Amino acid sequence: MNKQRLNFINEALMFLVLMGLVGIGVSLRLQMHLYGGVHYYLGLTLVVLILTHIYLHWISIVKMYQKLIPDPGKRKIISIVYVSISILLLVGFVASIFILET
Repeated sequence: MNKQRLNFINEALMFLVLMGLVGIGVSLRLQMHLYGGVHYYLGLTLVVLILTHIYLHWISIVKMYQKLIPDPGKRKIISIVYVSISILLLVGFVASIFILET
């Protein structure tokens, strides 16, 4: 499958999953016990699709980042801060899952 087709399918799926999340999010106010699990798994699916989206556009992302911040030193510092915050948020999310399960 070529990259263009994969990108189109990925973005179409991201849109559908997002619409499902919004719809179920509105319904959660009414019946949390019915849709909570579906909402959770749609959220995880969206995360996977977003990571796929980033992978498919990685070269463009790097080039835009280089254009936006031309100084390599500043780019490195900002990258380290961004990755550190991302890891902290991920660790917090995973820890909250284990804490809530017990």
